[in-house]
Amino acid sequence: MRDEDLQAEGERLKVEGMGQAGTYRPKPVAWIQLHLLKAIIYSPTRTGSIDDATPSENVKNAYGDGGKWVGPSVASLADEGLIEKVRDPKGRMISVLSCRPSRHRSPVTLWQASDVQAIRKKIGQLQRKIDAFQAEPRQPTLFDNLNT
Repeated sequence: MRDEDLQAEGERLKVEGMGQAGTYRPKPVAWIQLHLLKAIIYSPTRTGSIDDATPSENVKNAYGDGGKWVGPSVASLADEGLIEKVRDPKGRMISVLSCRPSRHRSPVTLWQASDVQAIRKKIGQLQRKIDAFQAEPRQPTLFDNLNT
């Protein structure tokens, strides 16, 4: 295979994997997207990083499931044209050092609002989606009747 073919196959697999992230983890994906968009929209500079959207229980510890779905969740917001990577005047991507100990101060992408009106609309959609998740009846377990 040629390098171009390998790159095209890699891109195809990346897009496929990103789609699976939302399919198999709809609740955490909606949650992380909602909180990143809120962080960006309420920031005076209209910028934010994934650290701004990380749930408090994951700030000190890594995601229990490895968190491999987080990057694709954010990338899909960029694919929708809602956010874009912050770049310096020379076009180089700007990153910030993560505040999460599990990331060991590694760089994370700094994102900025691309379309504020579309972000506000998406925030409403995500909030309704999360509200619907919370209203779903919970599957009973074998242990529910232990205290009766």
